[in-house]
Amino acid sequence: MISREGKPLGLRARFALSELAKLAGQPLRASALRELVTANRVYLAEHTLDDLAAFCKGHPLPAGAAGVCQVLGRWDRTANLSSNARGYLYFQQLASALNDIDGAWRTPFDPKDPINTPRHRLANAGGRQGAHGCLAGHRR
Repeated sequence: MISREGKPLGLRARFALSELAKLAGQPLRASALRELVTANRVYLAEHTLDDLAAFCKGHPLPAGAAGVCQVLGRWDRTANLSSNARGYLYFQQLASALNDIDGAWRTPFDPKDPINTPRHRLANAGGRQGAHGCLAGHRR
């Protein structure tokens, strides 16, 4: 994998490295690589959707945003045809908008822990304010 030293890894690299680390010295099998490449898991959702759900439950929401939160709550965090497609779409749009907000992560990027940082989105004021603004722009 190619990366820039001292810069955050992309989500694909973080996903691949975290999954490979789970093998912990076990042989790397073709089936594991196939699963790594073809799985329809949404890695960012696995690490941020719980924060978004907590935000939806614990903060006043803009008009119409409660429906978006309900759809997100029913989404299975995958991009499968059988998944709640609206949940995936809403998450994709919210995640994209939140990426442009400074301070949306409680734990910022740490070059000593590039696989696990940044993390804990929406856990600070910048992230919560950004989520509120993003939800205000989405209606069910």
